[in-house]
Amino acid sequence: MIWLFMKLQVKVHANFSQEKIERRGRTIFEVWLTESPVDGKANFKLLSLMRKEFKGKTIRILSGFTGRKKVLEVLGD
Repeated sequence: MIWLFMKLQVKVHANFSQEKIERRGRTIFEVWLTESPVDGKANFKLLSLMRKEFKGKTIRILSGFTGRKKVLEVLGD
């Protein structure tokens, strides 16, 4: 059974020289990515980094697919 764990607000900076994640609050993050926002590469990398941050939980983008500000959903079991 999958249930909603939490929703996250994420501000993404693409084409950065290094990758890092900073927590700005309980559910607010700022993420720097080395990937460019072309063909969904930055979104894919963002999801990969956030899965590591949340120890393998299922994460999906709810809104902000083409923007810098995104809302992510973390699912637990």
